[in-house]
Amino acid sequence: MVPYAVVDLGEAKQALLELQTRGVYWAPPPERRVEHFQRHREDLPAGSTLDDYEESIAQIALDPSTEVLLDSKGTGLVLWGRDPDSDISWFIKVGRDGEIWTAFPPENQAAYRGLSRYRYIGTVKTVLAWTQG
Repeated sequence: MVPYAVVDLGEAKQALLELQTRGVYWAPPPERRVEHFQRHREDLPAGSTLDDYEESIAQIALDPSTEVLLDSKGTGLVLWGRDPDSDISWFIKVGRDGEIWTAFPPENQAAYRGLSRYRYIGTVKTVLAWTQG
């Protein structure tokens, strides 16, 4: 198992700051955003567009109460937050540079939350408030 330090707390904060500054941007390839939207379209309100999907991701990812977890595989962060429109919890995988790898509301949330590779480190608000010591 890769130690959690591969993505340290400073990197976690930096990834969130990148997401906050740049907005939702997807990890390569460029088709990823359309593929994920099509795959998870049924999880969204009827008539939702790709822009609606990305707006939901942005709202959840930057909500101060969204939970931030480190991934022990060293690939980035996991964000757990509620969509304000539907009150459904979403799983958002964020890379080290703030890029989105995937985002969806899992049917079996307990299975995702129970994965031992993720470790809770705080909320978006607390992570963004950290300073270098």
